[in-house]
Amino acid sequence: MNSLGTFAVAYNEAPGSSLLPQAHTLDQNYPNPFNPVTAIEYALREPAHALLRIYDVGGREVATLVDENQIEGRYRVSWDGRGRAGNAAASGVYFCRLSVVLEGRTVFSSTRKMVLAR
Repeated sequence: MNSLGTFAVAYNEAPGSSLLPQAHTLDQNYPNPFNPVTAIEYALREPAHALLRIYDVGGREVATLVDENQIEGRYRVSWDGRGRAGNAAASGVYFCRLSVVLEGRTVFSSTRKMVLAR
């Protein structure tokens, strides 16, 4: 994780619990459109390396919110509309992409469109 005003909260149940995710998922951010902060939730069905990045419409990376090994469970990350250098991103369309990597291979990838309205 970085120091861009983001945070991740895991809320996991005990192994074997029926409340553990049955699939890797990336939910739509909320609120959307947002100003100044939005929440992004995702789930891992098994321990894996999670990579959650924000891109602009030109495909340029704006921020990396998560880049770490995580256990199975649901996670919530907040993005405050700031880039890697801490500068405020402009109003517009952005894309949130989750990649789940196991043993060096991407096993899941999903992208959601977000709108930042300043």
